[in-house]
Amino acid sequence: MPVFGVAFTELTILMVVTGILVWYYRSKELTPAGIAGVIFVSWYLGFVGTLLLPIDIAQSITEGKSRALLDCWYVVYWSTFVLTWLVLPVLNDAWYAGEFTWSKRFMSAIKINLKFYAVTGVLGIIFGLYIVITGKATISGLSDFLMVFGNTYGLLLVIALLGNGLIEMPRELWRMRDPVKQLARYESRAVSCDNDLYDSVCELEDAESAVRHMVRSVESAASASGTLRFMSERILQACDSFEYSEGLHRKSSRGRAGLRERGGGLESQSSFDEGSPAASEEALASLHRRVRVAQERVHAAKRHWEGVLNAVTRLQQNADGAVPVASGQGLEFFQTWWSHLWRTKLSYPVLTVLAVVCAFLTITIVWSELVLPLPVNLSPFGHIISAMGSSKGGGNEEEGHGDGHGPEASSVGSGLALMALLPYLYMSLCTYYSLFKFKLFGLLELHGPQESTPGPLLFNAIYLIRMQFPLGYNYLSILSPPSAGDGDNALGTDVAFNELMSNMKTVPLFGQGLEVYAPLFMVVLCVFTLFNGYARLLKFVGIDHEDATSPDDPEGMERRAEGRKLIATAQRQRGRLPGASGASVARSALVDDDADGPGGMPG
Repeated sequence: MPVFGVAFTELTILMVVTGILVWYYRSKELTPAGIAGVIFVSWYLGFVGTLLLPIDIAQSITEGKSRALLDCWYVVYWSTFVLTWLVLPVLNDAWYAGEFTWSKRFMSAIKINLKFYAVTGVLGIIFGLYIVITGKATISGLSDFLMVFGNTYGLLLVIALLGNGLIEMPRELWRMRDPVKQLARYESRAVSCDNDLYDSVCELEDAESAVRHMVRSVESAASASGTLRFMSERILQACDSFEYSEGLHRKSSRGRAGLRERGGGLESQSSFDEGSPAASEEALASLHRRVRVAQERVHAAKRHWEGVLNAVTRLQQNADGAVPVASGQGLEFFQTWWSHLWRTKLSYPVLTVLAVVCAFLTITIVWSELVLPLPVNLSPFGHIISAMGSSKGGGNEEEGHGDGHGPEASSVGSGLALMALLPYLYMSLCTYYSLFKFKLFGLLELHGPQESTPGPLLFNAIYLIRMQFPLGYNYLSILSPPSAGDGDNALGTDVAFNELMSNMKTVPLFGQGLEVYAPLFMVVLCVFTLFNGYARLLKFVGIDHEDATSPDDPEGMERRAEGRKLIATAQRQRGRLPGASGASVARSALVDDDADGPGGMPG
């Protein structure tokens, strides 16, 4: 079977690419190898549908429905189902649990998830009884009715992320061509990055102050058990061993109060100075969790700040024409040679071509989504695949090769698989690009290289898995619109994925399923993203975003000036402190530059 040779090659390459992605995003200091392994398997299974579906399409056209591919789809579906609803949520909760042994962490995580599923199950039963009593569904059709909402949720999530990614992908590639404009964006980004870093350090300080109060409570209690003393000592050790600890768990918070008064007028004492919770195993476990979460946020924020400083250095070299020449020996020489070649010769033309190609694909996909409700197939990709598929027989039947196993059928099958892969791969990249950039109060966005903690990695693994099947269904819909006649069906009925998703139904809207009209919402989101609607919306509610203002207007210039000051201060610290990483809080660095004294934050 010709397409299976393509499948083996693609799946092997995917394994390598997935490994590189996990290596690029994973923070080695905070993400254990076991969790990284689970994330690798989850991401691989989440990406694998992007390769299987084009192979399935080519196989259905050249040879008909493949039982082997259908079995593969069921394996991927149920393995990802177990991962996304059982393994990954439990692992995420276990990682953040405050207990001091892995067995207790997993027991705590299992209890949390059982409570969630119990509440969800009760609400589901109540809702199911309601719709049966009101006649909106029958007992036999209840499972299909409930599946409607799960499919609708997944489809709307895909549409939201895809609508953002289709615009951001070509726009980001276009921006990367110009180091001067990129430098301006990083100068603006430095302000929000510094704010995130400052807030995370303040959270760590509060957590360490709470540790100090809790430890004193345990030490002063004559009835404190050995278990409580052991737990408090473990928390102290966790604070002592943290690279960026402020040391407030063992000393007075006067220095911190002074910095906060200088840095932003925040409260000068910990919220735990009044009414500290009574010492108990539950309270200590909760405090341990709080400390670990705060440490993770500080670590990630500092690594992100380092990344901004390194990017600014590279962009300044590019803009000034001062890119370092090749040096060193062996692998080091090759790396520096390639870096110099890319930054001086190749980056501009390559990024220009990629941006133009991506813009063309975006326009074509948006058009295909826009015409989806029409009773005729106007998708360019659907017609191309249909034309390639109609040529696979040709004179083969007369020559005895009508079974699709001749050399011509082999080449056509491989070509079909690659043609079907191109638009779907781009749709997947746009969707996952938006997912990886998703940011909720600075907690979930992935940062590289080696800057992401287990929480964002696990979150993205959960949702990456959940989206591959609605995304595949949407892609098949634009190739062969459900509202088009059988004569416009480019794929026929032999795609194994269709049998897997045979119960795919969504909320009816205007006489059609939501899968027909939801893509129209995606077009609206594309326009919204094109005009920076998200950034403007955040600005309207008082949240800073680097794209909310133009770098050339007065507000944007003021933000850039502040960012340049923060970057310059951090770069001066890098030069004057032996071994400094440049990851100290820039706001406190500005305070230290103005007056070096006891109020400065220890780095």
